[in-house]
Amino acid sequence: MTQLTPSLGRRSAYQDLADALRALILDGELLAGDVLPPQRTLADALDLSRTTVVAALTLLRVEGYLSSRQGSGTIVRLPPDDTDRPDEPTRARRPDIDLSIGVLPAARQVAAAAVRAADRLPEFLPGSGLQPYGLPPLRSAIAARLTGRGLPTTADQVLVTQGALHGWDLLLRTFARPGGGVLVEQPSYPAAMEAIRMHRARPQPVGVSAEGWQWPSGALRSADLAYVVPDFQNPTGYFATDADRRALARRLRGLLVCVDETFADLGDADGPVAAPTACFARDAVTLGTLSKLVWAGVRIGWLRGPRDTVNRIAAARASQDIAPPVLDQLLALELMPELDAIQAERRELLRKRRAHAVDTVRAAGWRTVEPAGGMFLWVDLQGLSSTRLSAAARARGVRVPAGTQFSTSRTHDRFLRLPFTGPPAQLSEAVRRMTQAAAEGALGAATARTAVWTV
Repeated sequence: MTQLTPSLGRRSAYQDLADALRALILDGELLAGDVLPPQRTLADALDLSRTTVVAALTLLRVEGYLSSRQGSGTIVRLPPDDTDRPDEPTRARRPDIDLSIGVLPAARQVAAAAVRAADRLPEFLPGSGLQPYGLPPLRSAIAARLTGRGLPTTADQVLVTQGALHGWDLLLRTFARPGGGVLVEQPSYPAAMEAIRMHRARPQPVGVSAEGWQWPSGALRSADLAYVVPDFQNPTGYFATDADRRALARRLRGLLVCVDETFADLGDADGPVAAPTACFARDAVTLGTLSKLVWAGVRIGWLRGPRDTVNRIAAARASQDIAPPVLDQLLALELMPELDAIQAERRELLRKRRAHAVDTVRAAGWRTVEPAGGMFLWVDLQGLSSTRLSAAARARGVRVPAGTQFSTSRTHDRFLRLPFTGPPAQLSEAVRRMTQAAAEGALGAATARTAVWTV
């Protein structure tokens, strides 16, 4: 057992020890089911009194991080997750600053496009309004846009969805097996991970950071599907190069790969460029949406893939939503010719807000890698617990999910995802409140140790 040293002197010794142990659990270095050494062994190894160790373990039992069984010792566990998912309404009084989602106000073109869409609706009213693949003109417009991005696509390779998450759910509905493995980045979008669990599949994490994917050995043999976000990954901001995408295609050959391009249109105009991942993984299914580029209220997206794959998904959707709404599709169709102009405006807005966010985060003493696009910063809190920071922020009117919410194993406690989509003054105020909470001692340390220890 290597040494674990609590940061004594900040509060009482037992609280410091509890903070350090809690951090090891939330960072995934102590796993659920691990058995801790006997109390006396811990006390001797850490040069602490047995009373201090007992008090720390008792506190963690109350919080739900430990349990004890007669004859089995003290066992690590994770408490029930009663926090709000980032994209769910809060159960408590709504905070005045909400950093749980990254959304922009509607693009200025939306209102006029909605009027034109309503004017076109009468020509579709004599029909049933039920087209499982989507309106043919919209499918053709989506195919043309994908072709223009370097991914040759025909209309029969496109299925219209109600957003990228809906497309991912349809893909799982069609191809995931109960108990089957699904490769998913860690950290990743919480709703995408929850969709895997709802289909009774098993998330299999693949590490990702701003520098790229860290592929595990042996994890691919038991997986059926893979979900990746190579364009300004949520939440790390990672952007995969052509070489990275080509390597991904080789590594995942034989798996059905889902490529989420939700943020593909939100890179800097002079930023990195790469071919769509499906250019390298030709059997991949690509997800797209208008909800980030145009407005979250425009619930129209698409999936693009091989014709036989799209046909199977279209058949499977019959038990869910039958077909996408006609009026929404007409709105999307009216917006398609304006997407380049919308993209230029969004890029400039996000570039300015990202620069402010990076400066604000670094001024707070935290670290982040500035992405070249997307909507989020993945912030290293430099030793603070995001779980505790999230709770302290909520008490101060700021809603921000802990980094553990973006992990399949509830790790990444020293990270925080911050969107830079809102007004800069709002983000500055949120960070001010969070750093004030830290200065007032409202938080515990996330990594109060000098070395990893094993049992």
